[in-house]
Amino acid sequence: GVPRDYVRPEPPTEPEPSQGRAYFLEKKRRHQQQLDYQRQQTREWQQFLDAIGHTYPNWVRVPPQAGTERIYILIPRERESTLIEWWHQQQQNMSAWELNLSPALPPYHFL
Repeated sequence: GVPRDYVRPEPPTEPEPSQGRAYFLEKKRRHQQQLDYQRQQTREWQQFLDAIGHTYPNWVRVPPQAGTERIYILIPRERESTLIEWWHQQQQNMSAWELNLSPALPPYHFL
């Protein structure tokens, strides 16, 4: 069997209405939810980019790969703890995104 620690609960799903008007209304509602979520993601991402530009002027955004956005921020090593604190604050504002902060890269990565 599968160890219990590795079982992840599936989100509850609503049953699909099977016929007529209810089916199309449900389909329309789900489509609207998807559009609203995409707008929220876009809005949060733009606010995040604006916040980075305002707080950390030396940053680079690289083209997304496999649906993952990457941003590199160049700061002095002694400001790393400030960046980590700022990053955690930003996570609270971005419910539609999963933010990950990787370890520091060497400065020559930015050349």
